[in-house]
Amino acid sequence: MNIYEELNKYGLENKIIKSTKYFPSRATSFSALNDASNYVKTLNFTQGSLCESEPVGLAKKDEYDSIAKWRNISKEDRDKLNGVLLSNDFRNGAVCAVIFEEKTEQNKIVEIIYDTLMSHEFETWYKTIFEDYVSGEECAKSREEILSDIQDIFYLNRLEDSNA
Repeated sequence: MNIYEELNKYGLENKIIKSTKYFPSRATSFSALNDASNYVKTLNFTQGSLCESEPVGLAKKDEYDSIAKWRNISKEDRDKLNGVLLSNDFRNGAVCAVIFEEKTEQNKIVEIIYDTLMSHEFETWYKTIFEDYVSGEECAKSREEILSDIQDIFYLNRLEDSNA
């Protein structure tokens, strides 16, 4: 299972991963899920309900008493999650606990910039204005290079936050 592909599939591509922990399946049904559940309890998280093979939401216990099934969680509430449990088969398969970084003010600003760069409005501006006037200049960057720079900033912010 590719964690990044799974996060993208469920609309969590902007989340910064703080940590992951893998729980292998054992002989009994739901053994990996039970191990993952016990682990996230030690981190003081509330766990959502199972919904087939969709993610199970995680949130801080002191902020949320309960979490709905994945299909009933709005986009706004998904953005508030502190992590997820992922599995292709929660009954008999392995489970991965993915914990997200908390958003700092700096990360929020970078995320706004990134979202802006990914927007249709930016794409239109880039094609109509930027490419016409700057393309071909020695210091001009392609849209892909600009997005790569933003992703590097996300990564550097994560390193700075973890070292603080």
